[in-house]
Amino acid sequence: MRDPMLFALFGGNPQGLGYYQRMTLDRRYRIQLRVVGVFLSFFGLMILTAVLDGLLKFTFVHALSEGFLLLLSLTFISAFIYGLVDLVVQGVRGRGAELFFGSFRMLKQSMELGPVAAFPTFHPRMDREKKVFTTVYVALLVSTLVSTFLFARPR
Repeated sequence: MRDPMLFALFGGNPQGLGYYQRMTLDRRYRIQLRVVGVFLSFFGLMILTAVLDGLLKFTFVHALSEGFLLLLSLTFISAFIYGLVDLVVQGVRGRGAELFFGSFRMLKQSMELGPVAAFPTFHPRMDREKKVFTTVYVALLVSTLVSTFLFARPR
């Protein structure tokens, strides 16, 4: 069975495997990766609906594209504000330098230590996080679809 955390192929550095494993095992970085995935998903949906709007010229598709743009904007703003609040909180706790230099230290340490032998490769906390993120993601998508369907105005 292949390791589900094999992200080192993207970086082209086989020694970086331990770094990416540690990143996904650490709750703080794992949630950040999930938010980036949600953001990129909304960005892709916005582009897809914009292309379909250009091809089909339907009012619903245009309104859906604008709804995904609004959702993308709200996601970016909320993630940015959370990042600023987290930066202030970590600075107050005395771990501000860790935010900036911790990733480099973790990369160096992970290259020295190599891959993590974590069995199983997920924990119950990861499963709960996955369920919460999936529920929120689907709720945001459905609310965008429903609000677009209800409030779409003809051009």
